Amino acid sequence: MISSQLLRELARDGRDRILVDTAGVPYQVERLPDDAIPPALVVAKVTEAVKEVEGERVVGYLNRDAMWVVEGFLLSGDVVSILPDGVDSAASLIEAVTRAGFQWSAALPAPPLELE
Repeated sequence: MISSQLLRELARDGRDRILVDTAGVPYQVERLPDDAIPPALVVAKVTEAVKEVEGERVVGYLNRDAMWVVEGFLLSGDVVSILPDGVDSAASLIEAVTRAGFQWSAALPAPPLELE
């Protein structure tokens, strides 16, 4: 589970770029842009159909090209240092960082190289 304590431990390890998934598990994203500036939401394009539902009936489909799904967070030690103790979810992390005055950006990993 994502938490202030976990993020502080990762920052103490000397990492200048802390990357965790939405559950708080540290991971590596290949081909994350070098110019991605923390705090950033690591996002991916939505590939599944997105349906608009009323009651139990599908009434339409939404434009998935205008949507991203958040897969993780890119943070810095400076950002982690301001987190209050109550951060315990992806939503509370987003809220705490925003309340501290930081602006979120989006980091879209480059697609894998297709070698022929």
